[in-house]
Amino acid sequence: MDDRPLVTENLVGGEDGIDDAGISVMRAFQGPKGLYIEGTGQVFRGDSDELFKSVRREDVSTVGHLRAYKDITESTNLDIGGSYSRGHNDAGLLLAPQFQNDFVTNLYGVDATLRWKPLRRAIYHSFVGRTELIWSDRQQLPSAQHAFGMYASGDYQLARRWFVGARYDHSERSREASLVDKGDRWC
Repeated sequence: MDDRPLVTENLVGGEDGIDDAGISVMRAFQGPKGLYIEGTGQVFRGDSDELFKSVRREDVSTVGHLRAYKDITESTNLDIGGSYSRGHNDAGLLLAPQFQNDFVTNLYGVDATLRWKPLRRAIYHSFVGRTELIWSDRQQLPSAQHAFGMYASGDYQLARRWFVGARYDHSERSREASLVDKGDRWC
């Protein structure tokens, strides 16, 4: 698929997602029974397009991601992750200065990817299935917005240069959760 899922646009701040200057720390280690585990923690300046907006220097945004990867067979693997992000939003920018940074957005996410690529026919056949679910909790006036979005997609390689794929999208909007965008895509 050459376009981004609706949930990326509606809940994570557009095409670039969380795109800001900051620092990142990552730790990877071997877990039990061949499980590979990776944890990432990030602290950003606090400005990320429409998602986060800092008023004061201390209004940083944070992101945490925990990922687990496992080879199921020699040709199949599974990648599962969970994420959390928090930052101030722009809901209070028109209020008195003492109230401008009282509004935050929390994002919670779960993602999974299943890959199959047989070793003997790797350039001719493969499958990738992925899904992502995101919950947004945005504080704003007159009331908080609790939005949900997700997509699920699958891509199968039929031959060396022939692929078929499908994706389903469902996403509420972070600023108005009662508005829902849905879509499906075949290629």
